[in-house]
Amino acid sequence: MTLLDLIDNFSSLNSEHTIFVKFPWSPVADAVAVATMEGKRRELSCEKELHGYHFFINVGIAQDYVHGWIQTLSFRPSPKQICERLIQYATDDA
Repeated sequence: MTLLDLIDNFSSLNSEHTIFVKFPWSPVADAVAVATMEGKRRELSCEKELHGYHFFINVGIAQDYVHGWIQTLSFRPSPKQICERLIQYATDDA
């Protein structure tokens, strides 16, 4: 599954999950959303990194950010635009 696939199904993702993405981060990069228990994210991050995935962002934080960003727009962005904006956010601000 790509990061764009995840973003395209964003509303159905569990807000408690965490997104891991392979480098380089792009809409077509391989991505997974997995359940993380409190205190277990570091362990899961190490496990995912062994398979080439890197922590990207928590789903709940991403959903809140995207929702807030969309509210400032006068149009509905495409999933690719949302994905690119989220990559920018995860890279620069998260």
